[in-house]
Order: sequence, then C-alpha cells, then structure tokens
Amino acid sequence: MNDPVATLSIVKLFLNADPVVKGVLLLLLAASVWSWTVIIDKLWRLGAASRSARAHDARAAAAHSPQELAETEGRAEARADICDRKGDARSVP
Repeated sequence: MNDPVATLSIVKLFLNADPVVKGVLLLLLAASVWSWTVIIDKLWRLGAASRSARAHDARAAAAHSPQELAETEGRAEARADICDRKGDARSVP
C-alpha cells in the first residue's frame, strides 16, 4: 500500500510548492527570525536595566544622606561614561 503520510516531509512540501507559497514561507521565516532577535534584545536590555536599578538601590541603602547618595551617583555616572567611551559591552545605555 502506498502510505501518503510516510512520504510527507517539510522539505518535499516546500520544494513542490508554488513559487508564491515559497515566497510567503520565506517571508514568514524572516519575520520569525526578526521577531526573536527583537525579543532577545529587549530581554538583554531589561536585564541590564534591572542590574542598574539593583545597583542604585544598594547605593541608596548604603548612603547616610542625600548628599552622599548624589556623590556616589556622580561617581557611578562617571564610571559609566568612561565605560561607554571605551566601548564596554557591560555598560547600560
């Protein structure tokens, strides 16, 4: 018996498809790759922002006065500026 399920494969379906269908499938694949790229980038940026917020909270908790917090924030910003100029990938934009 000829079992049609056994001969079905994604590659064969794609190769036997009409050119319009192939174009649509390729566009869908490109859109999927682009979407996952954006999702991963946003997660990376969210993680960096979260680390930055935790570091600020730690500095705020350790400060004994608002002036001391402002001084430590100024030093932290200066370090971030230096890292940005050096192209450090760990710095938060």
